[in-house]
Amino acid sequence: MSIKYYLFYLVYFVATVAVFSIFCFPGEEAAKKISAQLTERFSEVTLQMEKVTPSFPSGIHCINPQLLVGKTLLVPLETLTLGVPFFDLFKSHRTLTFHGTLLSGAVNGSLTKVSWDKNTFSDFNLTLDHIKTQKLQYATPQAKMDISFDLEGSYTFAQGKEPPSSGGKLLLTDVKAMIKDTLFNGMGIDGIEFTRMDIEFGLEKNKITLLNCLANGPLMAIRLKGTLIAPKDGASQMSNWILDLRGFIQPQPAYIPKFARLSSMASLFKDTQKQGIPIHIIGPLDAPEIVL
Repeated sequence: MSIKYYLFYLVYFVATVAVFSIFCFPGEEAAKKISAQLTERFSEVTLQMEKVTPSFPSGIHCINPQLLVGKTLLVPLETLTLGVPFFDLFKSHRTLTFHGTLLSGAVNGSLTKVSWDKNTFSDFNLTLDHIKTQKLQYATPQAKMDISFDLEGSYTFAQGKEPPSSGGKLLLTDVKAMIKDTLFNGMGIDGIEFTRMDIEFGLEKNKITLLNCLANGPLMAIRLKGTLIAPKDGASQMSNWILDLRGFIQPQPAYIPKFARLSSMASLFKDTQKQGIPIHIIGPLDAPEIVL
């Protein structure tokens, strides 16, 4: 037999296996098993999905995936594909990759040196590209806001380092916050815009450290550092986490007269023109107190 016949049978065999796998793949059972295994390894993260289908050469495509972080933050992904590089299938330690879409943007990442037997992995990497958030609602007793922005960022958890390091960077652009019932409304300002907001953070199990936050816009610039810590009673809802942020607000020159005319701020402008107005944000995320 010539080589073309061997090639024909090889293609026929691969096609048959592919068709058989698609129509006979136990999608719902596999989805439950994958979800349970991921939750066992990452107790704060639950991946929910209706079923999975094969994604050749060595992956699976999730149908209607939803990511539940903690017990309150539900992230409805538009698409999600999990995969293992083909040659990693024959290794004891594998790399698990994932690719998805969310809010018109891309979510990509990987877990390296994954051992299914020992339930361990080395590093976790995540990247976000062109995520578009529209009218995200946030309310406190002092204000109600609809926030929109474009998001890019990265996060890395390095298990292999001693001690393990965990942190990342976020870039928010075209940030727009429409505000109701606040001090700004009294100055004739209905919304705040930031051209760019750079955030650098560290992450522990029950603590987020804001290493640096710098926001610049036509109304003001803001610089903040501090922490977001889970309550000691172990409450899992993010709204109960405690903010403790300190920094400065620097109004742009055109708006300084409006701020200076307020009796509560007039004294703050005497010696703070260069670095701005000192600010301290403290309290639960859903009801923080702002101290000037």
